[in-house]
Amino acid sequence: MTVLVVTNKQDVSADWLIRELRRREHDFLPLNTEDLPQMATSWHSEAAEFVVRPKDGSTVRLSDISSVWYRRPGRPYGDRPSPDSPDAVLNAQWRALLDAMALARPSIWVNHPLRNSAAESKIRQLQAAVASGFRIPQTLVSNDPDTIRTFCSDVRDVIVKALDSPLVVVGSTEAFMFTTHVTADHLVDDTALSAAPMIYQERIQPREDIRVTVVGSAVFAARAANVSEQDWRLESHPVLFEPCDIPEAAADACRRLVSSLGLTFGAIDLLRRDDAIYFLEVNPNGEWGWLQARGLKIAEALADVLA
Repeated sequence: MTVLVVTNKQDVSADWLIRELRRREHDFLPLNTEDLPQMATSWHSEAAEFVVRPKDGSTVRLSDISSVWYRRPGRPYGDRPSPDSPDAVLNAQWRALLDAMALARPSIWVNHPLRNSAAESKIRQLQAAVASGFRIPQTLVSNDPDTIRTFCSDVRDVIVKALDSPLVVVGSTEAFMFTTHVTADHLVDDTALSAAPMIYQERIQPREDIRVTVVGSAVFAARAANVSEQDWRLESHPVLFEPCDIPEAAADACRRLVSSLGLTFGAIDLLRRDDAIYFLEVNPNGEWGWLQARGLKIAEALADVLA
């Protein structure tokens, strides 16, 4: 049986898994979305079967696929064509085909795209985290200026972050909305505060940033060793993550959380202050190649699940 790897050519994490599958001499088919137009794909109502013929001339039927790693597929005609351009229309056709393939036979998905999409909700994540046994910072999601100011006055030390994807594209320029410490100046403009709901959250300080990667029942934890900024992605120096231990109760809560969201894989951001561990968010498709390079055997755990 064959593992289908749905990804894109820029994904370094996919390279780690493919290397491990090769080492095990396990059959796999890399389905890079950039290559889709050069592949022959078809579905016929009589057989109700997807057939893919890669550039090497082989034939793969989806019924021969035992498991799928659905890892950040891109768009074959560019990620951000003009909405009214032919490329945008072509991208939509391929996205529709990939969505339909997700309804096909393989029973092992890491993760199923419908589960990924549902798990992206930050509010759902917070509710699931509490139900799984986690402590969370005091949190408000709102665009009501008075409610926001009252929350910030009561909590006193607050950060703000995006409720949905924090990537902003203006023309050819991309910007990322990072977690920001709220100051009095941020709370003055009612028009800005009411423009859209955002996440306002108690700032946990001092704290230790921990990334936990869950693959099935395997739990891998790493701590950021040299972070001073509220959002470690803003550091001016490379952030060093070191493998670390977390209490078994926290590891069990991570497993329960990922399972409750219908996922097999999840990248979880935690904060530790003294002996208390707080949940921040979970990314169903989080990066992990940089953690593999630090010695965590994430690719091996993924191969165990998929192969």
